[in-house]
Amino acid sequence: MRGLVLVLAAACSHAPAGPPAPVPIARVQAAPLRAAPPRARPRLPLTPDVVLDTIRSRYIGGLERCYGTELRRRPVTSGKVTVTLTIDHSGRPSARQARGVAPRVERCIETAMGKWAFPPGRSEQSFQLSLLLRPT
Repeated sequence: MRGLVLVLAAACSHAPAGPPAPVPIARVQAAPLRAAPPRARPRLPLTPDVVLDTIRSRYIGGLERCYGTELRRRPVTSGKVTVTLTIDHSGRPSARQARGVAPRVERCIETAMGKWAFPPGRSEQSFQLSLLLRPT
């Protein structure tokens, strides 16, 4: 729409003063409006802050479910899980690993990470995060 507004403004700025001359209908042809090609967003490198914010805002519930399931089986389960995640240029995890508390929690977190998506980046990037798991 912005392109159309600019075209109309440019056409209006070149109009002669006074009423426009009549144009025979047969000579007027409407040119089809072409949509501007979508602009590709520049691919920026992912930062740890972007990755953490994405996990906090979208995926923390899945991590809590993984831990909660194990906590119901073993109420004393707590500790630190180290998550290693490689994100490809499209924003999808290409490699993922969770280690630290209990094998069931680790497998559950690794499965959950397979469904995550992040903003696309310039290239593949790896991150290592530590999650502290403890009952509240």
